[in-house]
Amino acid sequence: MLRLNPGYDPHYTMHVSAGNLLASTTNTLAAMFARYADAQHRIAAIPGVIANGYSFKGREIAVSTTPGSLPTRLKIEWIGVEEADPLRVLRLLLKRGRWLERSDVGEGVPNVLINETAARLLWPGEEAIGKRLWQEKLSESGLAWLRNRGFDTAMRGRPYEVVGVVADTVEYSGQEVVAARYHEGPQPIIYRALEKALGIEIAEPCLFVRTAVDPASFYKPIGHALKAAGAGPWMPMFFNLEEALRAGRAGDRTVMLYLCIFAGVGLFLAAIGLYGVLAYSVARRTREIGIRMALGAQIADVMRLILGQGLVLVTAGGLIGITAALASGRVLRAYLFGVSSTEPVTFIAVALVLAAVALFACWLPARRAAKVDPMEALRCE
Repeated sequence: MLRLNPGYDPHYTMHVSAGNLLASTTNTLAAMFARYADAQHRIAAIPGVIANGYSFKGREIAVSTTPGSLPTRLKIEWIGVEEADPLRVLRLLLKRGRWLERSDVGEGVPNVLINETAARLLWPGEEAIGKRLWQEKLSESGLAWLRNRGFDTAMRGRPYEVVGVVADTVEYSGQEVVAARYHEGPQPIIYRALEKALGIEIAEPCLFVRTAVDPASFYKPIGHALKAAGAGPWMPMFFNLEEALRAGRAGDRTVMLYLCIFAGVGLFLAAIGLYGVLAYSVARRTREIGIRMALGAQIADVMRLILGQGLVLVTAGGLIGITAALASGRVLRAYLFGVSSTEPVTFIAVALVLAAVALFACWLPARRAAKVDPMEALRCE
């Protein structure tokens, strides 16, 4: 999990919750887009700002690869283009195709980007570039609701054309708390150029800003730039993406730390217990071992005797432990990432580690038994 690539470069990059740009008496789509464009230009003029872009995170939509086919649910995100493109600000990896440009805003079939998960889901084993998908039509009541609020409903049911595929990214849990979600895996996303689009008024607005130095020093000037662009009176919320990624892993790191401590203590107690049992057994069998050596047993024979006894315990305990681990693995499934609760490589590796520790715990008493002097062991006879 710590080595997982989030899909973008979080270094010196911040997420700005820019919902206060929506707080205005003039809240038509044209006015809202004008405020965001103004804010983007004002932020770009701040010394030390390398790039910034804005987007609206929308709800899920249903799309079909052919008209009338079974729909697939994707998340939609409206993004600025060119210098306002948040994907380029985040330095997402463009896998295939091209980025969205200004020419993609306007009449005709809307061009869109999709992420790799959406490409695999919609066209498994096929090339997604140049393919079309259709958004599910709304009911008449839904269309009337949008028309009454001034939205253009002509695009509903028309196709989108895929012009690029971008890398999957770690998703965020919401507007107020930017926390990475790893266990859910990447979500299928479609990126559409920001324009007069359906559902934009209920989407989550946000800005992404890349700076040359620590983003914390830009909070105040960015807040002033947003206010000058017509934002509400309250300060927006700022999130450093590097810190957000660390925070997203904090809970799992804590659980892993405690699991490692408990596992280490358990392994240590098991080794000490095994050593104690075998050492006690060797002490009780001192006379027997002395007689064996007096009758011609070699050191290797004594070592084999003691180690064999220990291996019986190790084998029995290992079988019981593996069975219990397989049965209880479902409990830990929620904490696992990139590995199943029955991963054979993990079980083999752990079994080998435990066997090595157990053999060392057996070897010490066996070594002590091999040094028994037959005369000392039989003195009382």
